[in-house]
Amino acid sequence: MRRSPICALALLSASALAGPEPLLCYTFDDMANPTANSGSLGAAYDGAVSAGIVFVPFGAGFAIEKSAPLDAWVVHGGDENAFDIADTDFTVLATVRTTFTDPAAPGGRFIVVKNETGSNDNWGLSLRPDTGEALFFVSADGQFVALFSCIPINDGAPHVVMGVRSGDRMGLYVDGVLGSAGDVPAGFPSTQDSNAFSVHIAGRSGAVGPSGGLNDEFVGIIDDVQIYDVALVTPGVASVADLAPSYGRFDFSDVIAFLQFFADEDPRADLAPPAGVFDFSDVIAFLTAFAAGCP
Repeated sequence: MRRSPICALALLSASALAGPEPLLCYTFDDMANPTANSGSLGAAYDGAVSAGIVFVPFGAGFAIEKSAPLDAWVVHGGDENAFDIADTDFTVLATVRTTFTDPAAPGGRFIVVKNETGSNDNWGLSLRPDTGEALFFVSADGQFVALFSCIPINDGAPHVVMGVRSGDRMGLYVDGVLGSAGDVPAGFPSTQDSNAFSVHIAGRSGAVGPSGGLNDEFVGIIDDVQIYDVALVTPGVASVADLAPSYGRFDFSDVIAFLQFFADEDPRADLAPPAGVFDFSDVIAFLTAFAAGCP
């Protein structure tokens, strides 16, 4: 099977010799079949494009663009259940370029999402238009684990945004930099999709907000979308003060978490030498990291 240069590059970055192959990979570069899937699921998962999506020159090839919050997207073919992967290791990444901002709209503008309107089950990458950050989430039965990138992506420059789950550890990267990381809590429900909904790129079906606005629709350019059923990396620690959800937000919940860890002599509160001793130096280390905020 022919593999696109971008997908091949991603594999080389994962390993010097060989690496995992994506389930889905859209480079949008072949104008004869711009949504051809060069991932392992093959041509049955080639994408369909709705009105409002256009193809534009981008980098050395092409990308999709949506210049306004239209109810439009790219959706894959094949079996949507192939992407019920968020209960365990998986990776989703895309290159984006946008200047979209809306200080009054905290809702996510979806980059890549497996989630139906009205459903709380599954996963996605999105843009927070009020802060300009990327957001990576898994959700089930009304429970969410959400990571904010701390790094704006709406500055008009191209950015590679990647969300990873490795075991119970999640991380959100922008251009290879870990913006935030956190843990899926014990007992978190299964994310298996009960409504059999497909992965959407640049929006989601029926994404009409409570005020009638198209508040889930991405505005800008998206390129090189890849989805893996493995973790390409194991997320480390972005900040020793980012201890509680929502990750990438530094607030009182982090303070409470640190105090509990400190009282329990949990290693997550052992932030300063000597190791194994919990004292005021650990408190100072936490407060210093907390005041610094995003890494």
